[in-house]
Parts: sequence; structure tokens; C-alpha cells
Amino acid sequence: MKKVLFCFQQVGGANALLPFIEKLKLNYDVIITGRKLVCENLRIRGIKVFDYIELGFVDHINKDSKWFENILPNIVVTDTINLMRTPDGIVCRDFWFLAEKYNIPSIAYVDSWWGYKERFQMEMEKFPPVLPDQIAVVDDVVKDAMISLGFTECRISVLGSPRFEILATSLRIRDVEKINEIKKKIGLRKEDFVLVFVSQPIEKAMGSAEICGFTERTTICAIIEVLKELPKQIKGRLTLIIVPHPEDDIRELKKIVENNKPCFRFSFKDMKLSLDLIYIADLIVGMHSILLTEAVIMQRPVLSVQLNQKREEILATNMVGATTAIRTKEQLITLLSKAIIEESYRKSMLDRQKVFKIVPDASERWASKINYLTDISGR
Repeated sequence: MKKVLFCFQQVGGANALLPFIEKLKLNYDVIITGRKLVCENLRIRGIKVFDYIELGFVDHINKDSKWFENILPNIVVTDTINLMRTPDGIVCRDFWFLAEKYNIPSIAYVDSWWGYKERFQMEMEKFPPVLPDQIAVVDDVVKDAMISLGFTECRISVLGSPRFEILATSLRIRDVEKINEIKKKIGLRKEDFVLVFVSQPIEKAMGSAEICGFTERTTICAIIEVLKELPKQIKGRLTLIIVPHPEDDIRELKKIVENNKPCFRFSFKDMKLSLDLIYIADLIVGMHSILLTEAVIMQRPVLSVQLNQKREEILATNMVGATTAIRTKEQLITLLSKAIIEESYRKSMLDRQKVFKIVPDASERWASKINYLTDISGR
């Protein structure tokens, strides 16, 4: 049986491809390796995965891996360089080098709409020292943007996101009984208005508010201030659920929320519950997390809060006009309050969000590409 080796630097990349990986196991021997955080995320689900740091891949280009040589896969599939630039977040390049050395086809997956060059080269490099044979992207928007930056068109394939495909086909129809069941399980009341805030480590990955205009800290503070001014009757039903990113400093995030003295119910929930939380949410708010895109696909109303933004737009749904980024405090006060109080406004948000389209046959495209590359490699 042919072997497919997956290497993941980021939890998001692993999550995006996991539905396809499960199908791939029917016809291929699948081996998964990844950064510690990815390993923890996958092992919780009962998936066998190797920590690549324990295998000797760290802080240098490992061109002579005995582990890789023993496995000798038929194809290598990775995500891309972790934008936080930690030593354990650039290991995908080791695997691109090794694939090139052993004449093995390689694919890198880009599942985001920004930072394209940074995903393949470091700041001091004029050109990437190595590239995978193919770069798989989530949609045509990414493909066009990468070509405009100098990536060659023949290297880029629009394969889509298997996770988006699953979300679009199986999780959009909301059932009241299921909503109430989930609410009861996580300690909510049936009548609660559930506002989910999706956090992400902006400061760690992109810099301070002086650089970006906002961070997770400034954003959650601004949101809480608006919520505190809501009518008492609305606050009585409101529950704010904060979903930290795996890279977030949760202790610091909790301290920030508590220091803002919210006068309504709030709680923190693990990201592994994110799909259930999106499912029951009356409104999802965040900055530009991939979970906002997933919420749009699941047909839940989304607000993207990017106060004083100082860089280009990086949330796909904002790019295509499905959602609008809130840039000013005045907009936040008006639109967040309106989205909570007026059901008709939330319905209009959902109507607008339908313009966001995904690749509907992502798993099929991925399977075809892997079959093709393993066949022509002759191994």
C-alpha cells in the first residue's frame, strides 16, 4: 500500500484536512507528524501522530533523517510555515527538502487568505530556499493573489477545504431540540442569547495594537464595554462565551475579562467545542479567525471586529462582501447592539453571507491530486 506522510505546523491546517485524511486511509497507509500542539489536538481524538520534535526535526534543516528514510513515503503533504516563527513552526521546510532529495512529490496547503510569501520564506530571505512541488489553496481568491505575488500558476492547485465541505453539507440545518440539548450540557438556559467571541493570538502572531490597530486584548475590552451598555432586559438573557485559540494565554485573557467587570453572564469554553458553540450561537464575533469563516458556512450571523485596522484585509468573508469589518468604536456600538437586539437584522446578515462560496468537492479534488502525483512519481 502506498504511503502518504502528513506534516502539520498548525492546528488549523490539520483540522482542515482531517475529514479527507480519514477517507484517504481506505486506500493509503497514512502517517501523520506534527508540532506538539497539533499532536495534542489529534491524540485527544484518538488519532496516531508523531511529534516531529521528538523525531529530531527542530531549529535546523534536517536533510538526513533516518526516520524519514525508513518510512520513505510516496508523497509528502504539509501545511506552511507558522507565522509566529517559532523553531518548531518551520519544520515543513525540512520535509520539502527531504521530498526533493528522495524525488518524492510534495504538496503544501494554504488554508488562509493572507501572508502568502511569509508562509514560504523567512524575513531575511529574498527567495524561498525550497518550495513544495504543488501548493494547494482553498479557493480562487488565494490562487489569484499568490500569482500576483510571483508564485507560478502551474505550481498552484485549487483543492479547497475538506472541512468546509463537511460543514456546508452536514451542519447548516439547526434543530431546536439539539440546540437546547447542547445548551443544557454546557450549563446554559434555553432562553439565553448566546454570543460567542472567537479569540486568536493577534499580538503573538502579528504584533501590538500600534502595529495592527487592534489585538485580542483591545478587541475583547471594546466588546465588553458595548455589552455593558445594553438594556438591562437584554443583559439578563445574554451569555458571552469566549473561545480561546490554542496559542492564546488563557490566564491572561481571563484576567482581562474579569478586570473589565462584565455585568452579564460569561464563560470560557475550549476550542474543541467550537462547532457546537457555533451551532447554538445567536451571534458570533471575532477578528479574522478561520472560525468566523466556518460560522458563515454554517449560516450563523458573524461580525468581524477590527478596530483601527492598519493592514490589509485578511478575512475571506470580508473580502467578498459576505461580512463587513467593524473599523470604528462608533460602528461597534451601533452594529453589535443592533445585531443582538434585532432579529430582523441578524436575518439580513445571513442573507448577505450567502455570497460566500466554497469549493464543494474538496475531498474529491484532493484525492485526484494525490492519486495523480503518486502515479506519475513511479514509486
